Amino acid sequence: MKSISLGKLFGIKLELHWSFVLITLFVIALFALTQPANLAPITMSFFFLFLSVFLHELAHSVVSLQRGIKVKKIVLLPIGGVSLTDSLPEKPVDEFLIAIAGPLFNFAVTITILLLVLLFPLPFPRALLSNIPALFYSSDAVLNAILSMPLFTIFWWNLILGLFNLFLPALPLDGGRVLRALLSFKFGRIEATKAVTKASSLIAIAMLFAGFAYMNLLLMLIAFFVFFGSREEEKLVLMKALLKNTKLSQYINKKPLLLDGSIPAAQAAEKMIQRNKRIAVVKTGNQKYAILSSEDLPLILERKEQPLKELLPEAKPLSISASAGKAIEKMLTTGERAIPVTRGKKLAGLIQARELEKAVLFAKAKNSLESNNFKKTKTGK
Repeated sequence: MKSISLGKLFGIKLELHWSFVLITLFVIALFALTQPANLAPITMSFFFLFLSVFLHELAHSVVSLQRGIKVKKIVLLPIGGVSLTDSLPEKPVDEFLIAIAGPLFNFAVTITILLLVLLFPLPFPRALLSNIPALFYSSDAVLNAILSMPLFTIFWWNLILGLFNLFLPALPLDGGRVLRALLSFKFGRIEATKAVTKASSLIAIAMLFAGFAYMNLLLMLIAFFVFFGSREEEKLVLMKALLKNTKLSQYINKKPLLLDGSIPAAQAAEKMIQRNKRIAVVKTGNQKYAILSSEDLPLILERKEQPLKELLPEAKPLSISASAGKAIEKMLTTGERAIPVTRGKKLAGLIQARELEKAVLFAKAKNSLESNNFKKTKTGK
């Protein structure tokens, strides 16, 4: 199931993840059947949740752009959302600032609302503020306040998003990234990632057991998200480190099928079939390219007379001087399976995920041999 496109802001694509839509529709339908009188306030509540998640992710993205990291798109999830970038922050200080920006925005909203409530007689459940723990265990009081007081709804969602994302030290949540950044100052990114991944696994297992114990499906889903998400983070960091000193030029296809983006889609499909090519580079403009794969053919043939360049998203090329580690980072963070490679202003070739996977296996084998040889030399065998 695909995410729903919401357009662009500051050149960043905005998407709503299907899980957000599914959960929202399920809860709204449940209230429509059981409590129709509360349908309007619960719908408004989900709108405020959507807005809070969006602004949380936008705060991350703004800081990312300020630190020189291009943000490709924002995917909004019920538990916070994800900003997809062309690369990950290399410096611990960059990762710290980017990670903490979202929760700090949420806390700024909650503090602003509290100040407004103290200064003005606004509709707000002040009784809950006099007993802070009640905010977290008195579910009936909180739900009633959410359904009757929009200002509290905004306060509540931002408080939960800020606390959950920052104070749960697990990847890929903000708290895990903040912890990794702090550990990286002393131990380096690789060791910091390994440590936080282990902590994330333990936290995920604890959340899963708690979800089963209390029959909380959302908690179980978050546990799976943390468990597998942290492993993907570790995989990315380790593979990038393996290929850090590997030249990209060793693994590119130097003679890919090159198509002119101005030709009709049907003609492009015909050329791929005639030459038995599963992938091609499409030149869409001056130093601009796109990727056409065999998986795209059914879609583009629905508009077979339309120029090819109008049907495909731009694929930002990598320089031939980049490392293979940079290429695999870009593929894993953006989901791309192939990237054009340029030398100066000309196309040098195409790098595909399968070639980088071979490079990873080769690097692992090489490291294993070097490690074994070192051990033999050390023991004198």
